[in-house]
Amino acid sequence: MNKSRATTFCFLLFPVFLLMMGCGSDSNAEPDKMYIHFFVAPKQMPDGTSAEEQIQALRLWLAQESGGYTEFSKAPGGWLDGEGHLQTEEQAAFLVSAPVNLK
Repeated sequence: MNKSRATTFCFLLFPVFLLMMGCGSDSNAEPDKMYIHFFVAPKQMPDGTSAEEQIQALRLWLAQESGGYTEFSKAPGGWLDGEGHLQTEEQAAFLVSAPVNLK
């Protein structure tokens, strides 16, 4: 096959390849949706004990439901108590993207 015929053959096959790969699909079609979730969990239970077991279960659930997660190393949080004093605590924070709305 000479160079000119080979080039023509490749140009004719390229659109077929694109259609097979989905690149030539309808441009008005709705794109795949992704949901972004932000989860925050306290690192201590209300009684002061560690919540590491529950956080590990949350990590496993997030990985199973969405395929993975990003965990932030520091996520301090705070609120005002009944007397107006600032209370703070360390929290575990996760960012997750998933094709479904996780509940």
